[in-house]
Amino acid sequence: MTKLTLYLAPFLVLSLNAIADNKDYPDNPLTKDCPARVSQTNYLDVNALGRKKSAASHMSDMHLQMAKKGFEFVDMEVYTENGDLQGFYLIYIKKPAPGCN
Repeated sequence: MTKLTLYLAPFLVLSLNAIADNKDYPDNPLTKDCPARVSQTNYLDVNALGRKKSAASHMSDMHLQMAKKGFEFVDMEVYTENGDLQGFYLIYIKKPAPGCN
């Protein structure tokens, strides 16, 4: 058993060296320099005059503006006060660079 271990030890060391050395694999997502994901929350105020007619169009305009900046829509939270609609919180995240997760 010990002779087998002595024969296999060099192969084990060489294989661990190959795994640890990632310079040969520049596209490896573990070694790629990817920036942190950026999120942005925007508040869309809805006044009394625009609650029924323009809230959706303002929200669509905000989606288009953020898409041009490279953000994608994630979530929306409704803000009410005393039962009245006051506005929306629109949450976006920046799209990752190609090859980054």
